[in-house]
This record gives sequence, C-alpha cells and structure tokens, in this order.
Amino acid sequence: MPYNVPNDRKYNAEHYWVKLENGVATIGRTDYWQQQNGTVTDVDITFTSGSKLKNALFGSISTNSDTPLKMPVGGNFNSYNKSLNGTPALVNSSCYDLGWLLKVSSVDPTDMTEMMDANDYKELIE
Repeated sequence: MPYNVPNDRKYNAEHYWVKLENGVATIGRTDYWQQQNGTVTDVDITFTSGSKLKNALFGSISTNSDTPLKMPVGGNFNSYNKSLNGTPALVNSSCYDLGWLLKVSSVDPTDMTEMMDANDYKELIE
C-alpha cells in the first residue's frame, strides 16, 4: 500500500514527522504509523510548558494499546492540538494537517539534521 510522505517535512525511524516553519516545529505521526497502528482512540499530551530534549516523553497515544509519545526533536513548548481531545482519529484521517500533535519552538538544529528527508523515509518504509 502506498504511503503519503510529503516532501516539506523531516521524518525519523520512529515514524514522527516534523515541519519547521518560521522557527516553530509542528510534530505529528506519519501516514505509515497510522496505517500500521489503526484507529486512534485517545491522545494524551502531558507536555504543556517548559522545554524537553529529544526522546523525552510528551504524552501517549492509544489505538489497541497505549503507546508513549517521544519528542523527535528538542524544543520549548508552544502549543498542542486541542482538537484531538474530542476527535483523536484526526491522526488517522488528516495526519499531516488537522491531526498534528504538538508545536515547539527553539528547536535544536542538530536534532533536525539527524532526521530523514522524504526520500530517505520512503526507503525506510518500503
């Protein structure tokens, strides 16, 4: 099955995407992740202030079981997607747009350079 992998963001091997615009990184789960894990029934973002390093926990996401959410890049909390409180399946239906998880600023540039571009991510999942 073909997966949607937009060229305007970076990816990691844990199937997170990061889109950096005007110093703010929007973070979400990839189309591959949502197709492999099924319908999202709950999203719990526990990171609501301060800063976190790459790989730090920032919440959990539930499909058939709870999966911890880890920061793909370090940064300062900006906002989380409150729409997921009532409609967690946006992660499935609109993973790259309406289903984003978190926004952070002051992103560690080293973390971004360690992420894959769309072509490298496509090679990983195919």
